[in-house]
Amino acid sequence: MINTIAPGADRDVVAEALRRSAPHPPHYRRRVVWALEENPRLLTGEAHIAPHRAILRFIDLLHEAGVAGIVRPSCPQCHRVVRIDKPLDGQRVCRNCIAKSRVEECVRCGARREPATRDEQGRPLCPNCLITDPVNLETCIVCGESRMVSSRTPEGPVCPNCRPLPTLLCAICGRTAPHRTAPYMLSKLTGLPRCGGCDRRQGHCTVCGRMRGIHSGTADAPVCGPCTRPDAELWRPCPTCGRAERLHAPGPCPRCILKQRLHELLADDTGSINPKLQSLHDALADTERTGTAMRWLSKSIVFTVLSDLGSGRRPLTHEALEELPAGKVVEHIRSVLVATGRAAPAGRADGPPGTARE
Repeated sequence: MINTIAPGADRDVVAEALRRSAPHPPHYRRRVVWALEENPRLLTGEAHIAPHRAILRFIDLLHEAGVAGIVRPSCPQCHRVVRIDKPLDGQRVCRNCIAKSRVEECVRCGARREPATRDEQGRPLCPNCLITDPVNLETCIVCGESRMVSSRTPEGPVCPNCRPLPTLLCAICGRTAPHRTAPYMLSKLTGLPRCGGCDRRQGHCTVCGRMRGIHSGTADAPVCGPCTRPDAELWRPCPTCGRAERLHAPGPCPRCILKQRLHELLADDTGSINPKLQSLHDALADTERTGTAMRWLSKSIVFTVLSDLGSGRRPLTHEALEELPAGKVVEHIRSVLVATGRAAPAGRADGPPGTARE
């Protein structure tokens, strides 16, 4: 069935995804398979009517592994491509939509929100009133105020404002700050403190020279993860590009999955990308923030614009882009096309506005 939707899909990847999505007794896994056999459209965008939650997890794992043809479903209420596992009126919706369906008026403040709890009479209380309820407050032994308890000591409760904050030294940038103002954490590779800024920082590794996330070294001489701890069991080579990555599941690395997804969107009926769009493909694929890029590609407007450009249904002109609803997505695609030299900026003398430059 999977091969019908995605010819050439790796059987081991599919089997591992099924095992991880339904780690329950075999009879539950069989129910998942039977439901997919009864309605294969669940794998191509209609999983909002899936009878089992494991089907949604199975689709996410296949999509992360780069299996072509698998489509993550959108929420039938807000139409966003996000996690949908909450049942509502025979469909599965996102957390925001299920919260909106449960809105009630708080009996204390009058706010219309999803109740966090109910009082003795069963009346709804919002989250703010739950936090400020005198029943949930205690006197802090440091400031003497009646507040929520953050930690308990042998002497008594301590509120969040008075709790002791550890001061740690980032092993990479050398900055020192309390935990509250700089989210320090211990590196899983080195066991040393690392601040939030260094946890998200990218740089050219001084050992291998590649642009990767910094895991050790210093801000001036960064070292990437594979060079910090070259453990063969931790860093496995990607079967597509050969780069050492922390692969949590069989299949290509996130960067190769992104390239594959872009190729699917921008390729024509022959399976090849128009030379005019190749620079757009390369520009969108040239990023280290693959997770952000994949979430961006999952938006319906992005899928529509890129697939229309790839198939030729929409010409590569400013006028064609202006026919679309105005927004950041269309402007970003336009700016990338201009930056890569495939579309002349509107108003340029070397090409009339709305014309693609050959």
